[in-house]
Amino acid sequence: MWYAITLLGLLLVAAEWAAARHNAASQRSGLARPIWLALFRYKAWVGLPLGVAVVFVSYSVADGGPVHGVIGIPFPAIFLDATGRDYVGIFTPVAIAANVHVGYKLPELLLWMLGSRRVR
Repeated sequence: MWYAITLLGLLLVAAEWAAARHNAASQRSGLARPIWLALFRYKAWVGLPLGVAVVFVSYSVADGGPVHGVIGIPFPAIFLDATGRDYVGIFTPVAIAANVHVGYKLPELLLWMLGSRRVR
């Protein structure tokens, strides 16, 4: 299951990158609606708490054996076994940074979905 969530995370990073490029072009073009521009200016106020909060999200996974806990979504950063021992490794800081990035850039996707007038 966590493989699927990690794949979702990679798709989110790609979508957020595309959304950020589109949103920046919309903002520079002068064709965006005023409400969209106001939301664009304050996206960091929403993104920063999301970026911090997403690091602390945890869920349980049962891969045909005992239930394991996983901390970090969409990129698993810390694994917990049934006895509560944690497993961290060299990729833990990378996963935490990627989770913060995904949470911080999530408002870009929302702005992209809200849409601005098409940039030509």
